[in-house]
Amino acid sequence: MQAQQQAAQLRAQEIQLKAQADLQSIQAQGQIDMQLLQMRQQLDGQVQMAKLQASSQLSMADKNFRMQLEQEKDDRKDSRVDKQAVAQSKLISQRKGVRPELNDVETRDIVKELMQR
Repeated sequence: MQAQQQAAQLRAQEIQLKAQADLQSIQAQGQIDMQLLQMRQQLDGQVQMAKLQASSQLSMADKNFRMQLEQEKDDRKDSRVDKQAVAQSKLISQRKGVRPELNDVETRDIVKELMQR
């Protein structure tokens, strides 16, 4: 009878130890899953930050490119206007003979021209 009781107690202890081991395994797996989820969230946050930074840099580069393009357009337009002014000044000077004509922009010395007037 005692042998049966001892055997039953041993089986009960084995079942209890197995249940404890299973519970510890489940808890450990839960902790691992939680850590993995946290790491994924951190990584996703870093990816989003990198995307935002890249988008911001791309936007700034595009804005700078457009501003530079507009500046170059304005510079070319200014150059054309200057050339037209020189050409018109030459025509007017030839017709009236009143004052010296403007020189080309490249050879133009504004201080000398103002001193001659």
